[in-house]
Amino acid sequence: MNENSCLTSVTFENYRAFKSKSTIRINKLTLLFGYNNAGKSALIRMLPFLADSFKNKKTSEYTKSYMDYTSSSLRGALFEDIRHKSARKIRFGLKWSDDLGISFSIQQNGMEPEYLSELILSKGAIVNKYEMSLDSKDSFENIQDDSDVIILKSFNEISDGELKTNIINYSESIHWVSSTRVHPPREFEIGIGVKIGVNPDGSRVGETIWHLAENKSASFDDINNWLSKTCNRHFEFKSSSSSVTSAGRRKVKLETVANEEFEMNSAPVNIPILDSGEGIAQALPVVTICAMAANGELGKCPIVVIEQPELHLHPKAIVVLANYIVECTEKNVNARILVETHSESFLLALQTAIIDRKLKLNDFSCYWVGRENNESHIQKVEFDSEGYIIGNWPQSVFRETVNQSKELLNKRKKMVL
Repeated sequence: MNENSCLTSVTFENYRAFKSKSTIRINKLTLLFGYNNAGKSALIRMLPFLADSFKNKKTSEYTKSYMDYTSSSLRGALFEDIRHKSARKIRFGLKWSDDLGISFSIQQNGMEPEYLSELILSKGAIVNKYEMSLDSKDSFENIQDDSDVIILKSFNEISDGELKTNIINYSESIHWVSSTRVHPPREFEIGIGVKIGVNPDGSRVGETIWHLAENKSASFDDINNWLSKTCNRHFEFKSSSSSVTSAGRRKVKLETVANEEFEMNSAPVNIPILDSGEGIAQALPVVTICAMAANGELGKCPIVVIEQPELHLHPKAIVVLANYIVECTEKNVNARILVETHSESFLLALQTAIIDRKLKLNDFSCYWVGRENNESHIQKVEFDSEGYIIGNWPQSVFRETVNQSKELLNKRKKMVL
């Protein structure tokens, strides 16, 4: 049983606006690029949706389902909302580095319970296809071997021990940072009953950073290195920055101080991270989770899923963040980081990293997500060793600034005339 098996690909069909069967290779760094309303967010949120669906459900449901429609990644969507309108079923498939895989099709009609209309379990070249038994919707028969029957009420109950381990590990490996993030607190409580771990909306980032500092984690140093490069400041938790509450907990201020070379021989001024700029505040959860993944603090094969890491950042700061993410992928060979963006600066930073040999082509996957005739599609984008894009990239991308400059120039000419 291989507990270090990492996810290598995700396949989907009839999911949201994606009708055709498509596969995303999960690399050390995977980039989803495209215009607004193309389907990037739907793809990035598919991973936490599948992870939530693979978890052991501890609550009963009014209508039984294999998928978790309470997942925050769906934002209230149900089967009918995520099913392509021209299809009756949705297909998902996952493969791992130990050559194990699972593929399944789900269907649901009205108030009827959801069911699996197809189930495929693979181990290397051995592929077993199952279909739902006529006797029970939880019973599946091997179409090539009538004696091979499995009972599957939920994905984490699968009988194959190795595959079950992969499914359970995957359900615990996804760390998602949403595009809708709350601002960091000015102060937070620590003590008994206080949870750590950054939520998808960025909450609990203060508690998590304090925990890393208290445990002298390398992740805390990485966070401070990013902060120093971005705004010449760093976190520094001292006894003077906390106070005891009546509940027996301590309140801690989430503040930064200037680096020594920028203090101008005066006493350091503590500034709440919240007042250091909206971009820095929004990037902090991204930086924290990536650091923890890089330093092995999120499990053996963590998958960090990030929506728009560049929110509110200046292009110069975007480059710093992109370089930081590349450095995180170098530190942990088992970590996987997926990024959804439409930032030209972010992409240019990755192209530069390719030239500098900091980002290897074999460790990087990039997909263009497009939309045409109300259908979304993905195309693999290839790069050469000099960082040039060599295929599947629309020519019109990034020409908006050039077109605006031309329009401005023409209007000025008309004013002169």
